[in-house]
Formats: sequence, C-alpha cells, structure tokens
Amino acid sequence: MKMANYKAVSTVFVILTMIFAAATVYLTAYPSTSTATTTQVSTATKTVTAPTPQYTVNIAYKAGIGFYLTNATGFTLYFRSTDTPNSGNTTCTTAFCEKSWPVFYTPTISIPPGLNSSSFGTITAYNSTKITTYDGYPLFYWASDSTPGSTAGQGVGNFYVCTVPTPAKPA
Repeated sequence: MKMANYKAVSTVFVILTMIFAAATVYLTAYPSTSTATTTQVSTATKTVTAPTPQYTVNIAYKAGIGFYLTNATGFTLYFRSTDTPNSGNTTCTTAFCEKSWPVFYTPTISIPPGLNSSSFGTITAYNSTKITTYDGYPLFYWASDSTPGSTAGQGVGNFYVCTVPTPAKPA
C-alpha cells in the first residue's frame, strides 16, 4: 500500500511540476503588465459666505480714469458732454449714434456704498426711450466695448466714461 501512495504522490508531483514549468514558459514568452488601481477618497470643505448683493450700477477703478460707473456685469457707462444735465433729453439722436451708443436703462437702481441714490434718475428721450441718468446726464454703453472694464469709448463722439467721486468707506 505504501508503494501505491508513493506512485500517486509522485504522479501528482510530476503533474504539478509540469504545470509550473508551462506557466513559467508562458509568462516568460508573454509577460503580463501589472495595472495598479489606486482609489482616492477626497473630502471637501465647503465654505459658505453671505451672498454678494447684486447692484444694477457698480463702481470700477482704472488708472488714468479713476472711479467710474459700470452696469451690474461690469460694462462701462458713459455720458455725452454735449447733453445738458437735467434737460430730460439727449443729443444722441441719429441712427448711427443710437447704434454706436446704446442707452443704459434699469427700472430699479441698486447701488453699492459710496454712491448716492439721489444722483440717479430716469428720462424718457425724444423717441420714447427710457434712459437712466447720473447727475442729470443720460447714460450709455459703447457698442465696441466687448469685455467688462473696457473703456475704449473714452472721448469718442463727445462721450466720456462717467466718473464718480472717490467712494467713501461705509461706516
């Protein structure tokens, strides 16, 4: 009986050796590439801040110009030096002027600290267009200002950036 067990064990050993040898030959001929998978767990901290109020008119600053008015999205507001303040009208009356200088109008004025709400008003121009005013001057955009903060219309056709006094710090 001992002999039978020896033969069985020898047979199993020979089979396992052949499998191991075949696997070694196969892995040598076809090396595998190992792919490591890394799992990363990240945690995030969310900072909650009070919402910034949305102003319909804002203040910006540029060297050489100073503080000036913008709309809510940062586009520069201009006035025309040929307009008479508090006249209720504008001298921008040609089709070319109206296309190049679209009016600024907002039915509700919301301003940041440093501006005085009494400085703003509304007129209805000769063509029934409503225009927001600052210190009695109608306000406009320059159609060629393609990005917020651009002041390319400064001095074009008697239009100038609508500057404001240096804003006071809120109390």
